[in-house]
Amino acid sequence: MRSLGYTPNAGARALATTRTMVIGLLAQFLPDEFAPAMLQYMLGVSDTAREHGYDILLATDATGRAPCAA
Repeated sequence: MRSLGYTPNAGARALATTRTMVIGLLAQFLPDEFAPAMLQYMLGVSDTAREHGYDILLATDATGRAPCAA
């Protein structure tokens, strides 16, 4: 499996185990905020989650929805 680069499908894993192993992260970037500093926090959360077998679902809108394209 490793030599072929196989990675389990997250959707199939969630169906089989009834656990999504996904952490939702809401990050609201404000106009006067220093984005690189904010990204360092997000990287820490992401790295720690991955060490424990979790994925991150990132939402950047205050409502938790992805912005709509016009």
